[in-house]
Amino acid sequence: MVDPSALKTEVQTDPAILNYGTWATPADDDRIAALINDPTKRNLPNVLVASYQIVNCFDPSEFGAFTAVPLAKISAILSAGTVDLANTNVRTIANNIFPSAGPTRAALAALWAAKVQKQSRATELGWSVTSEDLAYARTH
Repeated sequence: MVDPSALKTEVQTDPAILNYGTWATPADDDRIAALINDPTKRNLPNVLVASYQIVNCFDPSEFGAFTAVPLAKISAILSAGTVDLANTNVRTIANNIFPSAGPTRAALAALWAAKVQKQSRATELGWSVTSEDLAYARTH
């Protein structure tokens, strides 16, 4: 069972902005349980991709125009073997290397969008929430 106090705080404060709304009846318990368990509501915090997938996004003409500094930066990012595209530093470096309207930037954005994985708020919190859990938290 989920800690009723923590569950009550979650629903009353709605920190993930799931729009739990009114919480006064058993019907609300069912609706909120569906929201908190919806596996499409929250992005996983990391978007991990293999370095080769990033290399596959490179436009040959953009890559061929690299000077030593951008080449060193992109080599450093790729050297890890796996890159987290959700990381702000990685995205900033890539955005500073590739032209904003260029094909590489567009391909990287498409790769990121395709690799984003979703999870429920309950999974994010390590919970398994039922309507009964919500009813108990609501009434205690």
